Amino acid sequence: VDRRQRQMCIRDRNKAFGTNLFEALSFQMFNNDKELRLDINAKEKSSHLFKGSLHYDTYEEIGLVVNYTGRNIIGSSSRLLLTVDVNKYFRYRAQYQKSIGRKKQWWYRSEFYGQNLNQQTFISGNLADNVVYNYYQFDNQFNYNIDEFKSYVGFGVNYEWNAVKPKIDPAINDNVFGVKRYDFATLDVYAQYVYLSLIHI
Repeated sequence: VDRRQRQMCIRDRNKAFGTNLFEALSFQMFNNDKELRLDINAKEKSSHLFKGSLHYDTYEEIGLVVNYTGRNIIGSSSRLLLTVDVNKYFRYRAQYQKSIGRKKQWWYRSEFYGQNLNQQTFISGNLADNVVYNYYQFDNQFNYNIDEFKSYVGFGVNYEWNAVKPKIDPAINDNVFGVKRYDFATLDVYAQYVYLSLIHI
């Protein structure tokens, strides 16, 4: 068995380990004068994973983060991710990713993120006013894996919208900013190259 065949077997083994799709994974290599064989025994994780955690800080107080990850729920070679952070504020994220092509080197991702906050504002260190702040982001990207473990290149479209308004209607009580509502939106088209250097550590 030549060196190239051995490297191919080792690469396939590492690729299986790197997918994070298995609860348990073992392998055995067989080598003789005629062939090199790699046998892999694996126990696949559930297609539906739920995780949760509690968090606390002095500003947002206690909160609960709930996460759901589903594989192949909407099409094959896909992942659906839903996350909600519930405390006295509200944050949420939905992400869908799908790999396409015979070798699954092409993939696209669509992600929506939002947060709805009641925010305190300060001027020169003094409390000025309370505002309602809403933020929404919608990002879509299409990428190609140069190396599935280290790097990819692609392009995307990102839309962000910010909205701020006083917590109390200015018709009832005027605010220090003198605004009824402030909106700001951006639309970006971008190209990207991502390289993971930590893999060499």
